[in-house]
Amino acid sequence: MTTTSSTASIAEQLDRDIQEHRHAALTLSRRRNALFPAYRYPPEILAVVFQLYVASIHRPLFLFTEAQSPFEWIPGITHTCHYWREVALSTPVLWTTVPIAYCGVQVVEAFAKRSAAASLTVDTAQEMEYSHDVPVARLTSLQKVFSRIGSLRVQLPYYQYSSLFPQEPVNGSNSLRSLILGLPDLEEEDEFSRFPLADKTMIPHHTLSSLLHLNVYNYIVRWNSRFFPKSLTRLIVAGMRNKSAPISDVVEVISTLIELQELRLEDVIEPFDIAAVLPPVLSKVLLPSLAVISLHECSATTPAYYFLSHFGLPSLYKLEILASHACFSGLEESFLVSKSSPSSRS
Repeated sequence: MTTTSSTASIAEQLDRDIQEHRHAALTLSRRRNALFPAYRYPPEILAVVFQLYVASIHRPLFLFTEAQSPFEWIPGITHTCHYWREVALSTPVLWTTVPIAYCGVQVVEAFAKRSAAASLTVDTAQEMEYSHDVPVARLTSLQKVFSRIGSLRVQLPYYQYSSLFPQEPVNGSNSLRSLILGLPDLEEEDEFSRFPLADKTMIPHHTLSSLLHLNVYNYIVRWNSRFFPKSLTRLIVAGMRNKSAPISDVVEVISTLIELQELRLEDVIEPFDIAAVLPPVLSKVLLPSLAVISLHECSATTPAYYFLSHFGLPSLYKLEILASHACFSGLEESFLVSKSSPSSRS
């Protein structure tokens, strides 16, 4: 009769035999994989191939880019063979895109570690409708590496901003260059539409010190120059929920953004009576780097032209003014007023 001690001893020996067989099988598998060309590619070449593949999954971050799960590419690269996995784990740029909807805390932390010191792209979007809040633990786990976030798309209820944006400066320089703030098409104005840049408890100003690109959609923007970083080179504002602003307020803000290279405004300028006598523009503000202007207004073109008359502009790569009367007459009428080439002047 087998005793308990002898049973345990036999089990331990079998476990060792199993481990030896697994190690032998793994060694044979690696020797076999080494026979194929894909296993013999130099790691730097293989890393470039992996980067191209990952880039085809994670598209550049725009307002309506659909977030993709990293698990669409991870198995195909890291589970193919040991050599591929080693190359992938030693290529930080592969691990720089973090779509929060698909990444739990452990995955976020693993990406932060594997990406080393590389700049991160973080996407908090789930769907264009709020079905539920983002788990707070996922957001707070990003505060530890916030100084490494270069591109960020935020689609959060106002009360979750403080879980993502550190309220005090963190160690290291701030690297946030691109910020997209987008809301779903809510039927009524509510707390979700409050302008995050006007509330330091939502987005502290120190997190925007290096911001270059700002894209705002469906927020009620407060046009005050204190809320817009002077470092901006691209500004896109659209969908202000029928809360257009006085032209003087918009001009005041744009006049302070002398680094602007691209400006796109949609239904931002408050319509006014085209027969009204407009105050003369006594002096123009020079925007020497502005190369692309796109103004889409749900009114006549007069407000757009009057807005432009406040600025001294260089040779433009593109000037586009689109006016639509659909908002007022129900007619599906829109027209392109002007589109310039690199050699034209405005």
